[in-house]
Amino acid sequence: MSPKTAAALAEIKSAVASGQARLVPALFSWQFGRAASAAAFRAANAEGIIEVAYHSISGTPVYQAAGIHAALATFATSTKH
Repeated sequence: MSPKTAAALAEIKSAVASGQARLVPALFSWQFGRAASAAAFRAANAEGIIEVAYHSISGTPVYQAAGIHAALATFATSTKH
């Protein structure tokens, strides 16, 4: 893993740990470069740190902390309406 990719991955982990709601790869590209950012997001997704929240209108993925979808589904089925 390149130093830029490692730095981008560390930044992703930090953002998730601090409670960042959404993570957009393009916002990381200006600091770490497109290739390093893409590799870091792939690594974070593979490690289970993040998951795809939705795709933007242009088709690019927007990520969130892993487990959010499962937590919301559990909450939705466990509450009485």
